[in-house]
Amino acid sequence: MTLRHSHDERPNAMLSQLIYTSQAQPGITPEMLQAIASTAARDNVRMDVSGLLIYDQGCFLQVMEGEDDVLIALYQRLKSDPRHSNLVKLIHEPIAQRRFAQWSMGLAVPRLGVQAELGLEGFSTWSELLSSRALQNLTEDRVRTVLDAFTQGRWHHAVAPLAAHDGHTSAGRDPELLIPGSTLSAVQRQALPHVGPRFAYQPIVDFENRRISSYEALLRGPAGESPQAVLSAFEGDALHRFDLTSKVAALSIAQQLGTDARLSLNLLPESLLVDAHAVDFLVQAAARHGFTPDRIVLEVTEEEAITDPDMFADAVKRVRSAGMRVAIDDFGAGFAGLSLLADFQPDKLKIDRCIVQNVHESGPRQAIVRAIVEFCYCLGIAVVAEGVETVEEFNWLRHAGVNRIQGYLIARPGLCALPPVEWRG
Repeated sequence: MTLRHSHDERPNAMLSQLIYTSQAQPGITPEMLQAIASTAARDNVRMDVSGLLIYDQGCFLQVMEGEDDVLIALYQRLKSDPRHSNLVKLIHEPIAQRRFAQWSMGLAVPRLGVQAELGLEGFSTWSELLSSRALQNLTEDRVRTVLDAFTQGRWHHAVAPLAAHDGHTSAGRDPELLIPGSTLSAVQRQALPHVGPRFAYQPIVDFENRRISSYEALLRGPAGESPQAVLSAFEGDALHRFDLTSKVAALSIAQQLGTDARLSLNLLPESLLVDAHAVDFLVQAAARHGFTPDRIVLEVTEEEAITDPDMFADAVKRVRSAGMRVAIDDFGAGFAGLSLLADFQPDKLKIDRCIVQNVHESGPRQAIVRAIVEFCYCLGIAVVAEGVETVEEFNWLRHAGVNRIQGYLIARPGLCALPPVEWRG
């Protein structure tokens, strides 16, 4: 490792730290690791970057320190380096001073046990590394905690597939899954009321059991207007009565389209309380259109659930007493988070797009999803990832144990139609 003795920061440049993990190319040797570290050390001296590189069981963890614009450019170049793949950014934040100022690129490969032969300044065990003089000033630092997590295997890519009895998926690719859709006939479309709500249906696909778990009925106007445009015409009790009664149209259209899957209906909690017979109204409407209560899932957003917790709890009791299911929608977009789940456990929890987006390359998002999956698995709550748009997001989520997927990658919502699922694997 190359030692550094001073750093000349530009007066107005922001000093930052960037930590990432990646998967090494297969068959990497100690000699290749030495060459990687030596090249990085030379380049880092020129860019005034310091840091530490750790390798363990096919995975890298690299800590880089330097001027922020330099680190951003360097990270972009590293993403195209063929010697590793699946880069996941764990931390990228400003720092007041460098943690590894003495190293242009320190290298630690404890498990190989060949540092002395290669002339590396390394350690024979992870405990030696973490308790070394070089890291002793990081006792209460985030970097030390991340390093410890890495040495415990938390950020390793090459993990064994999760056991089948865990209820999680294996690490293999999902095979092709083709499920036909359904549309209304010209006669059925002509028979729809000219004035009134329409609904677009989007499938939630259970890839573990290779079926459609449910269709979410998304409110639209007669000409396909957005939910916001439709609901803006109402306020107060009128809003809640429309919210409730509009579900009759969702049930009617779904019946005509024909499906054996569950139907997910978005509902404001107040809509279940505006009328003492609101739940009975929904159950009876569902029955008239061929849906038993257990095939109805009422979705409430995280934000709506915490506006009035007592009212929400009362509404949930009524729904569950009638045999219907409850889902928390857009989880992670609000401010309640796990505090909501401490007091209320839904039948289904839908992780919001704000967490799902680029999850395959974001360490914080990955940690959040893993925690949600573990929590929900222990309490028997089904997890759905919504807003999945890329194959990379899909593959990471499936590997993390998320079996139910919803998003444009699988199928876009179909106005008065059940869109086909065409997953090519």
